[in-house]
Amino acid sequence: MSDSNKISVGSSKTVGERLNILFFIVAFASVVFTIIYIRGHEFLVNIYRLRERSIAVEVSNWDVPMFLAVPCFVSLIIGLVLRLTDLDRDKRIQRCVGVALIFAFLSIAVRIPYGFAVRSYMESLGYSPCWQLSSLAIMSPTVWVRNPGYCIENVGSVRRPLLQWINLQADGGVDVTPDEVRAKAEELLDIFDRDQRLKFPGIFHEDKQ
Repeated sequence: MSDSNKISVGSSKTVGERLNILFFIVAFASVVFTIIYIRGHEFLVNIYRLRERSIAVEVSNWDVPMFLAVPCFVSLIIGLVLRLTDLDRDKRIQRCVGVALIFAFLSIAVRIPYGFAVRSYMESLGYSPCWQLSSLAIMSPTVWVRNPGYCIENVGSVRRPLLQWINLQADGGVDVTPDEVRAKAEELLDIFDRDQRLKFPGIFHEDKQ
């Protein structure tokens, strides 16, 4: 009797409520796809670059914590699907929430020790962090360089194309010298400066005056 009552109550969801549930299902599924496909691909690529002893490697302190968070999002998706299909019994929802909370806690708890482990491992390989080439965005990977000479200052505007150029070098850039990286950075900065002058001629004309 109680189960039938719960079904009748659950089936009274409006179209708006169902669309809202569907929106969160798609949102959480997008997060899972991003973590597994995009971040997972970057994680494997960086492992390959480390094996190559590349001159610059992007390493994130959030990789493993984010992978641990995947079951959390999957559990939430399952719970939302149960609600969408009117199969959301109390025990099922509690299990989904319980699993989500466990993996959310593990993800948060692992973050700090994993960060220390990453730093210790990279330093043991002879790498040092380069904040000039790293993005300031939250959860963005840190760029580690094999030689501090590769860490060029004041290249924020061309940071990404410079890293792309480094990554395209043969054998991880083993034969590339710090002077060559600096010369490439200056070349990219000149190109960027010319592009800015073409896009905003009024601003640069005022500076000359």
